[in-house]
Amino acid sequence: MVLCDLMMPEMTGMEFFEHLGSLRPEYRSRVIFMTGGAFTESAQRFLAEVPNLRISKPFEVAALRELIAQVLEGSPGPRPAQVQPQSDG
Repeated sequence: MVLCDLMMPEMTGMEFFEHLGSLRPEYRSRVIFMTGGAFTESAQRFLAEVPNLRISKPFEVAALRELIAQVLEGSPGPRPAQVQPQSDG
């Protein structure tokens, strides 16, 4: 299982996902994407095209645990699975 942010300093999550697919394509379904919600157009398009689970930051630990359990159980859930950011109220 891999937690991958979409926006990273040296490589985007999209680039990582593509590189992972060329090395170990069987691991692609085990990636959970994290995002702060400030998407580029290419990131929005990417998330619309991949069936992977994703979670918006900030998130509750319980929500992340739930997604991890889904990946480890091999049932990624409905597409697209999205956990909304926690509210401050």
